[in-house]
Amino acid sequence: MQPGADLGARADAAHETSISKLRALSSHSSSKVIRLATAHESDTAGVSDADENADSWDGRERDALDHVVHTLDLFAMCGEVSSTDHDIGHATVSIGGKTLDLLAIRGRTHEQCSKHAQNQFTPNARRQALLITRDHDNLPLKRRSRSILQTDTPKLGAERRYTDPDSGMIHADYQGLIAAFNNATTVDEVAQGINAHVAA
Repeated sequence: MQPGADLGARADAAHETSISKLRALSSHSSSKVIRLATAHESDTAGVSDADENADSWDGRERDALDHVVHTLDLFAMCGEVSSTDHDIGHATVSIGGKTLDLLAIRGRTHEQCSKHAQNQFTPNARRQALLITRDHDNLPLKRRSRSILQTDTPKLGAERRYTDPDSGMIHADYQGLIAAFNNATTVDEVAQGINAHVAA
């Protein structure tokens, strides 16, 4: 089942907006977007000079940028998305009346993406972050993919616990966002599907 023509037009418009917002970023912010989006095998908290130099980027960075753009597109279709030089993540999004920092990370596995987020992202103390990961095969995020130390899954709007730094990070997979889009015929259905996926 393919989305309707109106939904396709809305997706095209969202895509053009996402591209123009990313192109308007400073070079430093653009590099930060790529660094944050790309989970490497040897993930460390530091950044090498090669990561700063766009000439040294390869297919991983290209795929990560593609993931960021398409994630922004999906959220822009059904809500408010803001992408500026001042974002601590890739953007801020509004879901269910809550503002969240959005991170879109692509890597070999969901676990690798999650570890990369922990190493590269310092969450805002006043709001939750939404981590959208995509593994190499675009598989769904399994419960066993999460840390065994995490006793419960953070929920949208839940209060953060100071004893658990991950309590402010909602982790969802990209496959669920795409499924919400593919199964919808209207923008409202896309929004409902994405909200349900994020809240699950």
